Amino acid sequence: MLSVKNQVFEPMNQRKDSNLETKHLMNKTPLLNRTPLLLCLLTLNAVNLLGAAYSGAHVSSTMPSSVPLGAKISFVTTVRNNGTDAWDSFDQPGWILKIIDLSWKPGLTITHYVWTDVASGSESTETRELSGTELPTAPGTYQLRFYAYAPDDDWSGDYSLMSGSPKTIQFTVTSANLVAPTIQGFSVNGANFSITLSNLVSGANVEILHTPSLTSANWQVIDQFTSSGVAANRVLGLANAARIGFFRARLQR
Repeated sequence: MLSVKNQVFEPMNQRKDSNLETKHLMNKTPLLNRTPLLLCLLTLNAVNLLGAAYSGAHVSSTMPSSVPLGAKISFVTTVRNNGTDAWDSFDQPGWILKIIDLSWKPGLTITHYVWTDVASGSESTETRELSGTELPTAPGTYQLRFYAYAPDDDWSGDYSLMSGSPKTIQFTVTSANLVAPTIQGFSVNGANFSITLSNLVSGANVEILHTPSLTSANWQVIDQFTSSGVAANRVLGLANAARIGFFRARLQR
């Protein structure tokens, strides 16, 4: 439509600047030549009445106000499709969420592509996680911002910041899980070898490591899990040879 406009007005712009001559040229322009401009203006007016085809609103982003050091944290973001067209995630993400301006890592950008179709007028809610390695490594109060982007169309891969975005959140990292988990005991049941752990903090990422000799620096991670906050009995299908040696548990950083 813009090209049609330019074709109509460009010859006139090359004429003299006199208002009188401009009116004269307009009056002499055949109706057929002015029809594309008229259709274009009618189309633009129709778009204005119907609303933008692609438009979105960043409704909310929430996460817990505190998290133990080393633990992961979940966050929830809700957006709404305010446009007249659906966000189709067949060829490109339905929408994009970026976490930027992390006060503890200013240069880091964490991007989440949300492959979800969102109908016009509908909301989309996405739950994701920040791992212990992405979060601060020391207790304190920190800040980050969530940026939500809506597609400009259904094919180009271009996105624009949604209205109401970004959302700024502050949270606190506590030192509650600085104490390492404790291995309480071992048991054998047939081919299974079990390790019982205690002193676990909810949400902490725990690793169990093994080495055949204390003189060896070759500690191997043999199990990983996220603690529920209660004592855990980890059942491992270890070969007999692997059951001999030393074991330790640690928080994953």
